[in-house]
Amino acid sequence: MPPVRPPFPIGEALEYRVHVAIGGNVGQGQMRVEGPVVEQGVSTWKLVFELEAGRGPVRAVDRTASWLDPLRFASLRYEKTERHPLSRSEERVVMDLGAGTWRDGEDAPKPLGSPLPLDELSFIYFLRTLPLEKDTTFSFERHFDASRNPTVVHIRGEEVVETSVGIFRTRIVEMEVKDPKRYRGTGTVRINIAVSDCHVPVRIRSSMPLLGATTLTLTGWVSPPRYPGALPCEGWRPRAVSGENPYRVVRSSPHPSSGATLLSGDAPHEILHARVTDTSALASFPLLESTMTRTRITGTLLAVAALAVLTAWRPSLDPLSLKDGSRLWFDGTSTVRDWSCKAPRIDAMIDAEAGAPAAVLAGQKAVKTVTLTFPVAQLDCENRTMNGHMMKALNSDKHQEIRFTLSGYELAKATAVTGSLQGTLLLNGQTRPITVPVTFAAAEGALRVTGSYPLKMTDWGVEPPRLMMGALKVGETVTVQFDLLLNN
Repeated sequence: MPPVRPPFPIGEALEYRVHVAIGGNVGQGQMRVEGPVVEQGVSTWKLVFELEAGRGPVRAVDRTASWLDPLRFASLRYEKTERHPLSRSEERVVMDLGAGTWRDGEDAPKPLGSPLPLDELSFIYFLRTLPLEKDTTFSFERHFDASRNPTVVHIRGEEVVETSVGIFRTRIVEMEVKDPKRYRGTGTVRINIAVSDCHVPVRIRSSMPLLGATTLTLTGWVSPPRYPGALPCEGWRPRAVSGENPYRVVRSSPHPSSGATLLSGDAPHEILHARVTDTSALASFPLLESTMTRTRITGTLLAVAALAVLTAWRPSLDPLSLKDGSRLWFDGTSTVRDWSCKAPRIDAMIDAEAGAPAAVLAGQKAVKTVTLTFPVAQLDCENRTMNGHMMKALNSDKHQEIRFTLSGYELAKATAVTGSLQGTLLLNGQTRPITVPVTFAAAEGALRVTGSYPLKMTDWGVEPPRLMMGALKVGETVTVQFDLLLNN
């Protein structure tokens, strides 16, 4: 299975009709995903929202952009421009995750409200990664401005929404937003999200200055392939299509570092994504393909425009992948004997410049982003009893993966290239910063990265296992070791 990715792709474009209670249809809006765009040395996806609406002289324009790091699912930059007949406002926010601060324009830096901050726009995309389990309430401390936290999200009942694009089975999501400027305290945004892989916002209801109660309804949708093997979203039913959908939904691992507190319900926090069960199924559904072609957004022109945006913003990045022979394992001690557990599977998402292996060996910082993930359930200690105790200690039923996310690194070239990796380690549902010394070397055309890190399990809330009625006690510090082979 490929690494978990957000349920929306670069190049996606959603168009909406804007309707107000008094005045009817008054304008249009669009949400789209551009990129990748390098921001603060990180490969980001640029989320864009544009809206123009009004009647006669009463016009409103809202242009918002958010630069999202998709690996950490955190916003690095946020810009918003609002123009109304009686007012104009602008925000130019830059978030420094390393320093833990944010700044609007030339204002003095302020502490971030979250180590993985979001803004109004990126939060809507964040909602799309949530499970849509009925009668569940989440409380999120994710806004970059601490005074705007928490954001409370209620997952309500289902509703079928019919639009010019198609018929959607949706889940009603209510979001309580702290925004003194727009709501004089706390306001509610009501969103109908498609119960499907893509979790597309089909209808958004809120309130805008002067225009009052406002509803955005989906009128167009361009969704290019999200990753190899991806197909159109399960659950979307164009009017002319009938019969069984040939795609299935696969449940993947929990959303990275959600910052969520589950207030009610027992829904796991996970991303859904569709995968092909049988690629030949496409041939038996020609009507699906032709109907989607007719109902996609406003036709070919917008698809071409989305492609042009994608091409214009794409930097010359060449992802690195793990070669066979890459290894990661844990060495530990106990009161009886030493032990070792290995991770037979490692998922890697690594953005780098072309020719990165040679560039790193020359002392250049050619690697841009790194996320390494491995499933807890697949750790193998070569002893069934030890495996069971390790799974229990790591709470694998609640926290199914361990993840390292790179935030920065240093290189020092001598007889060999040595350095250190700075980042965060997600373990047992807790995220802590770590610094790992490493050595880089050439290995048959690949970049070999080796290193080790002493990990104190109790720092992540893990109680060392005890076996044989306590006679065998595992030491609380284990050594994480890795030997990774990377190439373009």
